[in-house]
Amino acid sequence: MFGIYATNPDESLCASIAWTLWTEGRLATDLLQGALPGIEHSVYWTPPFYYFVLAGWQGLFGPDLLSVRSLSLVLGLALIIILWQRRRSVGAPAWTACGLILFDPALQRAASMGRMDMLAITLTVGSLTVLEVCRGRGRDIGAGMLAAAACLTHPLGAAAMASAGLTSLLRGRRPLLLFLCGSAPLLLAWGLYIAVDVDTFVAQMQLQLEVKAGRARSPLDNLLRLARFSGRAAPLMLAAFLGGMAGLIAGRRELLPWLIGAVCLVPVILLSGELIYPAYMAPFTAVGLGWWLRLSRWARRALLAAVLGFGVTLAIDPPPLAGIDPYNNDYCANVASRLGANHSVVLAIVPDPWFCLRKRSDLQIRIAPPVRLTREQLRTYLAKADDVVLGGYNPPGFDDVVREWDNWATPGQRLWIMQGGELHNFEDVRERIRFR
Repeated sequence: MFGIYATNPDESLCASIAWTLWTEGRLATDLLQGALPGIEHSVYWTPPFYYFVLAGWQGLFGPDLLSVRSLSLVLGLALIIILWQRRRSVGAPAWTACGLILFDPALQRAASMGRMDMLAITLTVGSLTVLEVCRGRGRDIGAGMLAAAACLTHPLGAAAMASAGLTSLLRGRRPLLLFLCGSAPLLLAWGLYIAVDVDTFVAQMQLQLEVKAGRARSPLDNLLRLARFSGRAAPLMLAAFLGGMAGLIAGRRELLPWLIGAVCLVPVILLSGELIYPAYMAPFTAVGLGWWLRLSRWARRALLAAVLGFGVTLAIDPPPLAGIDPYNNDYCANVASRLGANHSVVLAIVPDPWFCLRKRSDLQIRIAPPVRLTREQLRTYLAKADDVVLGGYNPPGFDDVVREWDNWATPGQRLWIMQGGELHNFEDVRERIRFR
């Protein structure tokens, strides 16, 4: 939202699935055909709700990178508006939460990435805000619908189901039944879609769980990894988290749904180590800190001054739209110039150039498998490609590919390595490649 963010292969995969849904009416993609069982005709790798939203968005604005990331920016704006609606029940802490969330670097990143995270976060906040602000039987039905949509957008959206569902239960049997009535239709639809092809669902989910298990580290290791990734912002993020959690605990009578949601999210973030997951805590942290700021008029004035100063800074030196590198087109042109006509390509590179390369109808593009395949499976996957493009990150098994390229390569196949922002033929730079 306020920086430059390299295009991630996840963005390409999400856009491809949604575009296939819009143009062909099926939830599928060819980008991982041969790596994830059945994904060329059914996607069970992740929950589906984001793809339906993104498909409609792409139908209006196209499938390019700016369009896909703009949806996340719009959802970020919606998140701020939803938090503002809390003023009806909590007063001043509503606007302070809106101001605080602007400074969260994890949320800024999520709002500039074409992934499902921003939709899941916004739906989660929407569900809890409905419980706070609305009255009557529509409150619990609406909270149930939004919580189910969050859960079917990303697994961390289950925090909305747990938080809103438990809050409805504590209010009585009738609110709980209304909540379940609101959430049941979407969950039932997802269950019916799974029933269409249970074997493919099991196969893809098993691989997804293996990926998560393969990344398992201790909570301390994950915290250190997040701290390194966050850089100089890490101490501020830690202080904001601790202050926010303390605020949720201190204000638990008013903020119980938010406290329940935060308690559900914290263990997942600590145990998973996923770098994007702290963004899910951003609204909860902001609400908790807002509870403290309501105690001091001077603190609220300082926040207002910080927001205004931030706005002036952005107006003077605006960031690239949607966090897209101004040189992205030149970078993509450099990659495209290396690929021959009618070639099959496997992309294992960040920034991912799929959004540009997809305009070349002569190319058959796949991306590096996010799962760990056996050596023979990976060899078979790569053997179908004329070009393999590698750099910027290390997909599972690709260290072996580079080390043993002479044994892996098929006749005429080329390996391209990204170094110093330029793409080089592996044959020209193999002596400079170093392995950890």
